[in-house]
Amino acid sequence: MKKILCFIALYAAMLTGVSCKPAPSLTVSPSSCEFNSNGGQQEVNVTANYTWTATSNATWVKVETPIGTKDDIILRFSVANNNQPDSREAVITVACEDVVQTIKVIQGQKNTVIPVTGEDLSFPWEAGTVTLEMSSNVDYVTGVNSSEEWIRVVGTKGLTASSVTLSLDENDSFTARNATITFSYEGEVLKQVYITQEGKPQTLVVVHNSKSFKAPVIFGFGMNGTIAWGDGSLEKYNSALTHSYVTNGPFEVRIEATQASTASLNDFIGVEKVDLSGF
Repeated sequence: MKKILCFIALYAAMLTGVSCKPAPSLTVSPSSCEFNSNGGQQEVNVTANYTWTATSNATWVKVETPIGTKDDIILRFSVANNNQPDSREAVITVACEDVVQTIKVIQGQKNTVIPVTGEDLSFPWEAGTVTLEMSSNVDYVTGVNSSEEWIRVVGTKGLTASSVTLSLDENDSFTARNATITFSYEGEVLKQVYITQEGKPQTLVVVHNSKSFKAPVIFGFGMNGTIAWGDGSLEKYNSALTHSYVTNGPFEVRIEATQASTASLNDFIGVEKVDLSGF
């Protein structure tokens, strides 16, 4: 009888032990975290009375401490750079047995301005206005490097798809000039567009009465131009050109060139006038 009582007492003690096991509990703090486009690292406090696990549903969020015991109270994770023009969200799921908590991870967009027209643009020497087509995800500010007074921003339009209008003065110099257009947001430079305005063309005029005429020789680094032979013919300039005429002269040969430095005649036969005042 005594043995039976002891067995009953032991069984009752075992039942009491099972029924007294604490239910799993879990809290995380904070339950949401925000990052800018540069990403970074974050620590979250975890309070659990049993072993807990943590997993992310996005590859750009890496959980550094995927498992912990009740004594591990810090969950660490890192967020990669966001190089996309849109913000994004992810969820870290923390579980302690059948109790689940989540941490929302929010990362901001990469502020972006895209020059659809191009980033390295060239315009003729004449005065005028030009429009740059842009695409952006922020309300950017446009500026011109302050030392260049010949180019000005005279208007912007739109946001997601936008345009910037520039006003250029005439370049009365034979030398090309450059300016930088800067697009910024909250003091951060997002994009720069480089503008080149060609120099004013240099003009060489030769009047002659020959049936055939060789092009004058013009030198200059990056030089290019056109030659009008005086009979209605126009060609891209090349020092090796020779032109024949079907009618009698005189003919006025006019060469307009940019980036030219020197000029000389191949042939003086039949030449009546040379005007180098444009050089």
